Amino acid sequence: MLIEKFSLVWNELRSAARYRWIALLVAAAIAVAGWAAVLMLPNQYESQAQIHVSSDSILRPLLQGIAVSTDTGSAADVVRRALLARPNIERVAQVNGLIRRGRSPEEVEATYAKLQKDITITGGEKQFNIYTVTYTGESGQVAHDVVKTLIDTFVQDSIGAGRTDAENAQRFLEQQVQEYKRRLSESEQSLAEFKKQYIGLMPDQRGDYFSRLQEEQSKFESMQGQYNVSVRQRDELRRKLVGASGNGALPVMPTDRQIQTATEIDGQLQDVRRQLEAALLRYTDKHPTIVALRDTMQRLEQRRQTELGSVRATVPGGSSSAVPGVDSVMQSLQIQLNTADVQVIALSTQVEEARRRVADLRRMLTIGPEVEAKLADLNRDYGVTKGQYDSLLQRLESAKISEQADRSKDMTIRTIDPPRVSPTPIAPLRGALIAGVLVFALGGGAAVAYLLNMLKPVFVDSKSIAEVLGLPVLGATSNLRAAHEELAKKLRTWRFATAVGALALFGVALAAVSHPASRLVRQAMGMV
Repeated sequence: MLIEKFSLVWNELRSAARYRWIALLVAAAIAVAGWAAVLMLPNQYESQAQIHVSSDSILRPLLQGIAVSTDTGSAADVVRRALLARPNIERVAQVNGLIRRGRSPEEVEATYAKLQKDITITGGEKQFNIYTVTYTGESGQVAHDVVKTLIDTFVQDSIGAGRTDAENAQRFLEQQVQEYKRRLSESEQSLAEFKKQYIGLMPDQRGDYFSRLQEEQSKFESMQGQYNVSVRQRDELRRKLVGASGNGALPVMPTDRQIQTATEIDGQLQDVRRQLEAALLRYTDKHPTIVALRDTMQRLEQRRQTELGSVRATVPGGSSSAVPGVDSVMQSLQIQLNTADVQVIALSTQVEEARRRVADLRRMLTIGPEVEAKLADLNRDYGVTKGQYDSLLQRLESAKISEQADRSKDMTIRTIDPPRVSPTPIAPLRGALIAGVLVFALGGGAAVAYLLNMLKPVFVDSKSIAEVLGLPVLGATSNLRAAHEELAKKLRTWRFATAVGALALFGVALAAVSHPASRLVRQAMGMV
């Protein structure tokens, strides 16, 4: 099977060989046209430079927690955008003469777009802030100048960028401080007005109204219990006093003030009485001292009788003015009863006050929770605003300190590798293109020969006749040539081979001198 296929291919080649000179002419035409097109392609020179850019912004630490910080990739994108900004592109094009006179605005815009497209920026944070600037152009000098101008322009525009960044951050923080100061003032004013409006309904550290109501209710119940106990104790003392008096009448009980006054007067009477006894040992009854002491004692007794009546003395030893028939037990019971009455009155007052507080809290339950909720909302807004205001103040001071520390520092841009251009163009690869054109031309010529053979096929042996016609071949005669005819055939074969070799050799030579040949062709065509 393989031998039959090979035989078929070989027969086709022998048949197509009849048009080999036509195929050679077509291949030569294709090769010449292709080589001319390759030689007219413009050279492409590449210029590269590496710079180190410190892209750490003072905004990043200052605004942390206030604004969303950018990631490392966005920092590299900022540098790329700064390098390829439209003002930089326009300046580079104008300085290097890329915009010729008489061009329309559309052509100028296309030149700017092409220049921006041909400039590539690679590198960034992962490469330690090292950026590679690359530009490919038709002239090595122009490529070098474009990269150099772009870097110089970027450096000039970046002088003072760090300081400007700090000033912008400080200005931004100052604006935010003023804004939050205004908000804080409004929040404080709203909170003060609310407290004035609901001054009697403000919750305190004792808790909300429900807990305070429960607490006051518990206190009220406890006081009510104490009050009931005191009333029973007082009633029991009265019962004992009524039983001790014998007539069933409850003696009039003196007040604490009366008892205290009686005690003071009794004490004065005892002193005057001692002085009188001492004076009688020295003087007669008619002596002025004796008369004055008796007169003083009489006035004190009258005063006690007039103001205090039967209030008993409490001074040890007692006085003669004590109520007759009331012994020390009665006096003690009366004192206890008086104390119990005072305690009952005090507890009654406390119970009424607790009842009033409970009633007030119950009335407040309807509006108290609303007041508490509104107050909590105002306090929450005030707390958030106050916290943000204090944070902004702190960061503003940090910005001022950083601006003072970095006043003499600018954005760090250092050229690691200056712009350089290779002496030979990086594109197009004319050698490879010329070789490719040669191969394509030879293939095109072969295709033409095969086509012609398909249009006018011939049989090259008896076997192909039998296969195509399906008839038996009875015999075949050989083509006998004379010696000079055989020599002529060989010469034609050698001439064809020489022509093909010459075409191939010319292509190899052209590939070797493609760059100077391209320059000559482009100069002749006025393309340089």
